[in-house]
Amino acid sequence: MCHNKFLVKNLLKDCIDCPKGYSVCEKNDIDLLNDIQFPVIVKLNSEGSSMGMDEKSIVNSYDELKKQILSLLEKYDRNVLVEEYIEGQDFSMIYVEGIGALGPCIVNCDSEFYDYEMKTIKDDTVDIQTANGEFKSLKNIVLTIAKKLDIKGYAKIDFREKDDKYYLIEVNSQVSFHPTGEFITCAKTGGYSFDDIINYIVEKALETSAKKNSIGYKVIDNDR
Repeated sequence: MCHNKFLVKNLLKDCIDCPKGYSVCEKNDIDLLNDIQFPVIVKLNSEGSSMGMDEKSIVNSYDELKKQILSLLEKYDRNVLVEEYIEGQDFSMIYVEGIGALGPCIVNCDSEFYDYEMKTIKDDTVDIQTANGEFKSLKNIVLTIAKKLDIKGYAKIDFREKDDKYYLIEVNSQVSFHPTGEFITCAKTGGYSFDDIINYIVEKALETSAKKNSIGYKVIDNDR
């Protein structure tokens, strides 16, 4: 469920600040966006690592919007998310079941946002650091998200701060465990080393043989 950005934000919009967004499934859907307010950001709805995103992803006119949507639909054949562009500082937090909310960290890079190129071929130019402060309100938001989405195990949750509000950008349940990446950097704010947090997650997963989730659960009989 967390992999569907549009669905997640619609589930959370009544209790968390979320950018206004639209899901585009086919070319004809573009006609429904003729009165949209710019700027907006255009990205794949269900892909990670900012796949398909670059400097053209932020658009300021209907013609640019149409061109970018068509390009993504043709290249990836996936639903496209169009949403209000929030200009501000990016923050990443993590949630670990049994520990809670850790972080945040911030990403410094030579780009308008932490895009696919910065996460792959230019990752050596990216500086990820912990943010100073207690961030109690942000941690409470993370705990609310984890409860509402019934997150098990772990997740990385990205926000953008503007006018003292934290807007949800993405809930990422398929994270990178790079030793200097966002997840591990956030874990270190709670005193957890790379080995500590990885071992904890593995041991926590081994405690439970049957998982419950928000859709429903079934007890697994390992003898059958």
